[in-house]
Amino acid sequence: MPKFMVEWNLPKDLTKDKYMAKKVKSLDIYPKIPECKWESTFLADDMSKCYCVYDAPDEETVRKAREMVQAKVDLLATVDEITPDSLEEERDAESAE
Repeated sequence: MPKFMVEWNLPKDLTKDKYMAKKVKSLDIYPKIPECKWESTFLADDMSKCYCVYDAPDEETVRKAREMVQAKVDLLATVDEITPDSLEEERDAESAE
């Protein structure tokens, strides 16, 4: 399934406590959209942005999930995850050829 990253420019008046309370409430909403799996969120220390990672079949499903949790989408991109493990696997596959 494709992986997507959402960038959201957070409102200037949003505190970390308010953000976290909203995020906790979303735990009850995401299961209602089983085709869209929220994987993780990265929150900027200065509370200017957050970046959320999802597994979903398409962009429309991610946008639907964001609407349901009342969170904006300022940028939505399909992404490939590159990890040390995936690089090791790629290097090992190239060596085997």
